[in-house]
Amino acid sequence: MEISTKALQVKYLELETLLDFTNNLNSFENTPDLLQEILVKSCGVLNASAGFILLEDSNTDILNIEAHFNINITPLRSIIFNKKKGFVYDIKSIGKTVCIDIATNVHLSKINAKYAIIAPLQQKKDIIGFIVLLDKESRKGLSAFDDSDSSMISAIASQASTAYSKDRKSVV
Repeated sequence: MEISTKALQVKYLELETLLDFTNNLNSFENTPDLLQEILVKSCGVLNASAGFILLEDSNTDILNIEAHFNINITPLRSIIFNKKKGFVYDIKSIGKTVCIDIATNVHLSKINAKYAIIAPLQQKKDIIGFIVLLDKESRKGLSAFDDSDSSMISAIASQASTAYSKDRKSVV
């Protein structure tokens, strides 16, 4: 009985967090602030030590770093995030959140981190970008992201995509 009570408490907290998250996203008036808020809140909710958001460039196959948090941006700038190659292509093909060990990823191995969770940002059926969170922190040190983290970041990415789409429409 105690396990199910704890599971219900966790689900309640997740729902409360998502509701809070959604309400906050509707209050931003410009895209850079919105993206930074999405990233910082995502890191906070998942206990990630760092992260960045990639968004597609509508004129090329390249995704650009549009927000970053607690990470040295210099190694990131040396990585070309191409929609048709590498992990971006792989995740775009899968179309859902993935957890990876950075040491096994040629592109991300330049980043000073061990683990990543990458969630697609979607408009309708098109993937327009990704939320990338790095190194889940706990009292025991760094740990890999798990299925519950995948569920949470997927829900956050869905809300973030909606807010980003609204923000872009209001600019146009």
